[in-house]
Amino acid sequence: MQFIIDKQTRCNQGQLYFDKSKKLFYFEPTAVTDVSIMVGEYLDLCSEIKSSNSIRVKSLYGEVSYTDWINEPLSPPLSEKGGLFLSDAKLDAGTGIRIIEESDLKVTFDEKCGWVKFFWKKEENTSTIFVEFANDCIAGITDEWISTLWLKPKFI
Repeated sequence: MQFIIDKQTRCNQGQLYFDKSKKLFYFEPTAVTDVSIMVGEYLDLCSEIKSSNSIRVKSLYGEVSYTDWINEPLSPPLSEKGGLFLSDAKLDAGTGIRIIEESDLKVTFDEKCGWVKFFWKKEENTSTIFVEFANDCIAGITDEWISTLWLKPKFI
């Protein structure tokens, strides 16, 4: 499996929210999805099967405790709008896959600008490519694998 960026595909339009009382990320309008690509325990990259070997990441949803987030200044990366696809993934509708374990996940946020960064063992580097696959949802792809998520939700 590998993540592919398609700059010809339009970025998903909508608004990302984080409900502090429910500790919940959600995207509106809600995208129709077939497959779950899990980051950590509960963060779901909501995805749709596009062909027998291609899955498009459309938005995200999930419960994430924000008590462990590290508050530090963040500057989001330059990114292009486009589609994010997981290729060579043999998943059926209604199933899912966990790509990042909870123990590997780290979260930082910048209270002043509102950006939240999820990252794990595979760090960003000079070869990392960034794509905004949904409004205010940026994925960093390093060596054809997702290395970071940059999110700017509306906090409610």
